[in-house]
Amino acid sequence: MKLGYFLRNNVSRVHQLTRQFFYWYEYLAWKIFHKNKENSKEIENLLIVNNNAAIGDAFCSVKIAYNLKLDCPKLTITLVLPEIFAKDFKFLEKPTKLRIISEKQLQGNFDASLLFSFTQYIKDYQANLGVIAGNEYHSILGSVYPKHYFFINKKISPKHIHKIEQEKAIANLLGFKFKENLSTLSFSNKKSFKENYAVIHPCGKDFLKTFKEGKIPAYSWEMERFAKIADYLIENKKLKVIFSGTKEEEVIIQEIIKKMKNKATIFSDNLENLASLISGAKILIGVDTSIIHIAELTSTPLVVLIGPSFPEVIGAYGNPKQINLFNSVSCSKCRKKGACPEGKNICMSSISVEQVISKIKKLSKIFI
Repeated sequence: MKLGYFLRNNVSRVHQLTRQFFYWYEYLAWKIFHKNKENSKEIENLLIVNNNAAIGDAFCSVKIAYNLKLDCPKLTITLVLPEIFAKDFKFLEKPTKLRIISEKQLQGNFDASLLFSFTQYIKDYQANLGVIAGNEYHSILGSVYPKHYFFINKKISPKHIHKIEQEKAIANLLGFKFKENLSTLSFSNKKSFKENYAVIHPCGKDFLKTFKEGKIPAYSWEMERFAKIADYLIENKKLKVIFSGTKEEEVIIQEIIKKMKNKATIFSDNLENLASLISGAKILIGVDTSIIHIAELTSTPLVVLIGPSFPEVIGAYGNPKQINLFNSVSCSKCRKKGACPEGKNICMSSISVEQVISKIKKLSKIFI
């Protein structure tokens, strides 16, 4: 429903404040009724759960779990991810030395558990979770009667901070500490990309469906602008340009390439090969989607274009080589997914080609 940009911005602010109110309500209820439990022994077998069905979210948890493993090499860490993509993350087990399973495979005894994101029925699985630290807050209605969340033993207060900062704070509750700069991973290039290359990721979830409906995806940037950025990288930075996306998104990418003066390549492959591609890139330009969190894990120079969401919560985190490009306009941070409800996503359109090029120039001092 169209409300107008000014009104929508204020509705979004009220919604955010309402959510924060109920988050605090749930937290205070937990403080009163939760079961206190302390570590009775040294933690040797740790469970980490992230059941949020978002690949980017999962990569954030992989980064935290990997750093815990580096700091505590004798610690056995099991990471639970949603059934729909747990298998796709199996390639990370060897380099991270983590055990990655789906929620249906969860069983056994754990000394402690970190619940970064979870479903309430996890407590019903055939597993002893040990001391539980978590920070899950649910819908407004779910917060009114949060009795089923009181099995959490330690919880941080609701904070409007980056996802990785939240997970670090939860781990701190169990005595785990982190270095100021988190360690990252690199992957060998499994494809024959011998030239220096840049990756552009112009699409996100349901983009093609939204375009087919004749609407504009809220998180999208104009095709002509992506084409200009691609040409700039080829002509001025002497980089090969590779567009990444799913098989379904190739239709959109082809339309961008048609608007270019130069040639570009399309890459659509599995998650393992995508991580390898990102790891070897000189720079990644993309919209706000899971790809930026893969770049966080690989420490790839990055410019991420953000409009409807909160860069301080979900944007690139803690790396000077990675830049969140965000302009505060009348309807920024509306948090709308799918089609832009106003018919034209001015928050994304406010990001100019010149702004992106200026960030590329800044980062080029690193990758050239």
